[in-house]
Amino acid sequence: GGGGILKNDLTEVEIEPAKPVNVPKLYSKLKLNKMGSTEHLGMMVDAGRHYFTIPWLEALLEYMAGLGYNWLHLRLSDDQAFAFKSASHPEMAVPAPFYDQVYTADELKGLVAFAKKLGITIVPEINVPGHAASWHHIPGLIMPCPRFICTYGYAIPLNIESPKLLPLLKDILQEIKSIFGPAYLHLGGDELEQAELCYQELEKDLPDYAVFETSLDGLVKELGFQNVIRWERSSNENSTLAEVKRAGEITQYWVKSIGDYPELPPNAFSSASLYMDVNKDENGYKIYSEVRKTTQKKPQGIVVGTFELGTEWWMDRNVFGRMIAVSMGLMDKTYDDEAKFLEEYQKQCTTLLGEGSDLCHRRGQPMQPFSHWRGDQWDKRFTHWKIQVCTRLTDALEARTMRTVNPLSDGFNTRQAEEIALARKIFIKRLQKRQSKKMPTELFVMNKFGKLKANKDAYFYPPRANRNSLFQHQVGHTGVTVDLSRYFFPMERLHELVERLSHLGFNTLHLRLVDDFSFAIKTKSHPDVAWASKQGGNVYTYSGFRELVAYGHELSVEIVPEINMVSRAGGWFAAGFVAPCPNHICEQGFGIPLNLTNVPLMAVVSNVLEELRLTFNSPFLHFGYDERVESLPCLQEADINVDFNEVEKKATALLAVLDIPTSLVLRWQTSEDETGTRRRAGAITHYQWTNPPKDAPKPFFVSTDLRFDRQNENAYEIYQNARAYVEHDKVLGVLAGTLEMSPQAWNGRNVEGKLIAIAIGLSSMKTLDEEKFKKVYAKTCSDLNIQGDIAKLFGKARWSEDRWQEELKNERGRRSNLTCARMTGQSQTRKMKDEVL
Repeated sequence: GGGGILKNDLTEVEIEPAKPVNVPKLYSKLKLNKMGSTEHLGMMVDAGRHYFTIPWLEALLEYMAGLGYNWLHLRLSDDQAFAFKSASHPEMAVPAPFYDQVYTADELKGLVAFAKKLGITIVPEINVPGHAASWHHIPGLIMPCPRFICTYGYAIPLNIESPKLLPLLKDILQEIKSIFGPAYLHLGGDELEQAELCYQELEKDLPDYAVFETSLDGLVKELGFQNVIRWERSSNENSTLAEVKRAGEITQYWVKSIGDYPELPPNAFSSASLYMDVNKDENGYKIYSEVRKTTQKKPQGIVVGTFELGTEWWMDRNVFGRMIAVSMGLMDKTYDDEAKFLEEYQKQCTTLLGEGSDLCHRRGQPMQPFSHWRGDQWDKRFTHWKIQVCTRLTDALEARTMRTVNPLSDGFNTRQAEEIALARKIFIKRLQKRQSKKMPTELFVMNKFGKLKANKDAYFYPPRANRNSLFQHQVGHTGVTVDLSRYFFPMERLHELVERLSHLGFNTLHLRLVDDFSFAIKTKSHPDVAWASKQGGNVYTYSGFRELVAYGHELSVEIVPEINMVSRAGGWFAAGFVAPCPNHICEQGFGIPLNLTNVPLMAVVSNVLEELRLTFNSPFLHFGYDERVESLPCLQEADINVDFNEVEKKATALLAVLDIPTSLVLRWQTSEDETGTRRRAGAITHYQWTNPPKDAPKPFFVSTDLRFDRQNENAYEIYQNARAYVEHDKVLGVLAGTLEMSPQAWNGRNVEGKLIAIAIGLSSMKTLDEEKFKKVYAKTCSDLNIQGDIAKLFGKARWSEDRWQEELKNERGRRSNLTCARMTGQSQTRKMKDEVL
């Protein structure tokens, strides 16, 4: 497909062209001595979101056949595309975004014949009654709820009460039958609960889905389809929808981990735990293990899910390599030992694909980390999909405007100039009273374990030795990140956390104070800049932080503040420095940059930084994010041209004026391509998307494999992740990540139990096997007199992954809506296009 500009009323977004990736060729076939009662082994191809050429699909079929697969689930419709050109209704054809082709009946018939020669059945999916935005060319088929369509951009419901729907379905399904035969038909049917939001917008009750499903059941029987498959209902459907009897007797499971299901019905299909878009960074053994667990449930078929993956992402997610692990899961030989399995996997893969295959060397792991792929490529593509659905179905009626404030940013009027000048005088006097501090030549020294740490002479108050901790950590700076910019943690809770960190040997508490959603501290120089994370919420005072810092100093825990200025900096709204991009703010809800061309900005920032310097006891300062591409849509909407490198140069100069060495300033690893010259104020990279390279040239902090908003391993797996970081020569700090986690989520995600595992992993103890680790973990819980279920949970979360994702989704939505309401003056209204109605 080609690239281009996708217009979303006021904002233009550059679309990257797709990069096709070829299917690997097999040098031999896998000898699949199949075990169990699983009749079908299949792949799902998402042609409802991407276009796959016929030659590519034929190559995939050959690859599948060589690995023992006999089932291709071909999704032909979704919100993004209706990928089949019907003879009776050619107007229904909608190409996938970035492409200009759909499949003809003759092409699909040829593909079916090709597959049949290889012993593979192709099962078509037409998704009803949701995920149907692509049906818009027939007026009246899409429910007219423009706000829902443009906010969510997916799971758009059909108007099941339209008299046009069933006759249209009959025509379409008759053609589908003539192409694929009557044996199997997939009718989708998942995430129906999304329709409730649409009907709420319309102030209507849900229609009677039972009537529709009864009619649909009669239709497929009339047409002679023998087996009809439907997706498992979403776990959060309300009781009314959950009780509706649906057309189709066969369920394809997908929502939960396969271990969470009881025995499956004998004719069931399962894709549970085998979605290649969300199987994170699991290696081949993890995939193999999930298949083995699935076979114990005795489904009729196992189908590997590749939702939302175009050909280029099949390679990024190493789908081809993971397919081998899936096939091995159906063999009659069992591997209980991971090392032995991976050795056999390597042997099988090399035989199939050749000695030089990069896929084999990955041993089933993706070609790039999940966090980088999901946080960069997928998020951008999904945003494009959402914009495309919105602009295809709706028109804008009016634009938003920014709310007016009485900011510091309105130029240097007399009052503001006097205020800033007075603040500088106060700080100069305080600096003169403070003992002059000359930074040492060597900012970093080696600790007794040969690891880097900050020179004690770089501190205004040299850190105390911790004599009461259970562990001595090998890494110089260890601790946890707490997101005060999104959630208010009472000071008592922070004091308790400092005490627990100290007992476990940690010495660092990283506090995020300013990001998109709040300015969580009330400064003396500019008290009006403070902006709570929710309307009428609390912010912190410097006196409160000084007490926390003093308590931390007594317990050998330093407090590192984080303040975002260049990007993700919407918390500066009350100061008037936020770039005026109301549409971006309300459509995205994050990634809000400052107007970095504003003259008073640096003067105010200098005051804030000086107060932080005088308050916190750490020589480190965290300068937050540097996500430039993410900021561009807002800056383009605001018609602001920014030279980011020049801004970073000014920030570096400002730090020098304040005697803050950039060598002690942290910046988050960016999710963007860092090739070329990228200047940053802050020399320490804080890794969060990918792990640091083994030959990292500069000291770094890292949280990547210890982000508890994403990871849910058991305690021993967390211990191993932490242990791996000890081996790096340039590691300066290891921090557990709890971004986007409220105090309640800390409990639900069992952060306290996970911190114990990290403390053991970073300690000076010899490396432990799992049994010895369990004993140390249990003893630590006992020594700390920890009450409740922490020892029993063994690092696992109290909340299920489904609940956590639901909490996260709801909180992000709430926060986004609140940010829009607080920063902008009116809701953007959209109307359905006349031709859709």
